Amino acid sequence: MSDKDTMSKAHNFSRQAWMCALSTLLLNSSMGSLYAWSVFVSPLERELMLGRTGISFVFSVAVVAFTGGVAVAPYFYRLMRGPLLLMAFSLCSVMGLFLASFISSSNPSSWWFLVVGYGALFGFGAGGTYSVSLQLINIALEKKKGLANGLGIGSFAAGSVVFSLIFSWALTYITVQEIFFIFGFVLLGVGITVGSLVWVSGFELPKASADQKAMPQGTPTIFPLLWLGFCCGAFAGLMAIGHAANFIEAYGGTALMITLGVVSISIGNAIGRLTAGILSDVWSPAYVAVLAHVISLTGFVLLLMVSDPWAAVISLGMQGLAYGFIAGAYPSAIAIYIGVSSFGRYFGRLILAWGIAGLTAPWMTGWLFDHFGSYREALFIGTAFSLVGILIAFKLFHSIRASAAEKSSS
Repeated sequence: MSDKDTMSKAHNFSRQAWMCALSTLLLNSSMGSLYAWSVFVSPLERELMLGRTGISFVFSVAVVAFTGGVAVAPYFYRLMRGPLLLMAFSLCSVMGLFLASFISSSNPSSWWFLVVGYGALFGFGAGGTYSVSLQLINIALEKKKGLANGLGIGSFAAGSVVFSLIFSWALTYITVQEIFFIFGFVLLGVGITVGSLVWVSGFELPKASADQKAMPQGTPTIFPLLWLGFCCGAFAGLMAIGHAANFIEAYGGTALMITLGVVSISIGNAIGRLTAGILSDVWSPAYVAVLAHVISLTGFVLLLMVSDPWAAVISLGMQGLAYGFIAGAYPSAIAIYIGVSSFGRYFGRLILAWGIAGLTAPWMTGWLFDHFGSYREALFIGTAFSLVGILIAFKLFHSIRASAAEKSSS
């Protein structure tokens, strides 16, 4: 093969790789709309005449379904081609949105359309596409695994911010039901388009990722540490993020401060995810994880030492940034140290830690506030989780180094 043919092949590969990566990023950010749920809460309470508990239950179901979608998606890899799997999970979310659009104040039982439609179907489909998209991006950008994870995970967070703004604007003109119905068609178009582009790109899912084969060298030591560190980081972050507005209000913050605090979390989260991915290509992801836990620890200590609303705003911004770093560093470590072909399977297991943290951390924080009348006790617990996270991340680094030394000597 001539040099010209080699260059042409490399150019085509690069173009096809970015076609696969960018198209899946589009679908991933669209699925991030699942986390724009908060803008629908008040309108749905008025529409269905339900309390905050009933409406909040829908999103709890969505969190569980999303976690389940991420966890089980890799087991479909050998049953269906990647592009078709993206379309299938997208169709699941579309059907959920269509079902949710049938809610009506004249039919009290239509609340279940929300639970099954938005919660179960949309949540499960979003989780499935999230898993498949990240696996495909890691394959397409295999030489930049950190960047791949930073882009993939960051796009989902960015989508939640963008669609929160779009849906908030749309609610001034149309109903929640109409938004669900229209966005269902939008998501259907995006799913078909992205699936077609991935098909043309030629990239496929690894069939071996669902097989119970011998694990990569060092995995038995590395993965439990990844899981525990990710769980500590997610738990500490969600304690603060889950009560962001209440934290600032408890410290005497104004409405403007509350808005700034909530926005700073979203911005910090999106920036942290992308930055952590990029840094993971330069440093060890374990060092990036250490940095994430240190940022979280600093935010908690700041608020413990300075009982001020502006300190609360700054602390929450730091928690958002740390949470983004956590979300970018640990998945990058899977791709870099365990392997791209096994990414989907191990990421599905890793996300269970996030699911556990998501269901328990906000609840525990609220329970502590109800019993002690302040968030100070929750801050101490968050500090403890951050400290444990730092220790686990250092242990992870030494385990990775030991595994690499063992591999080089064998």
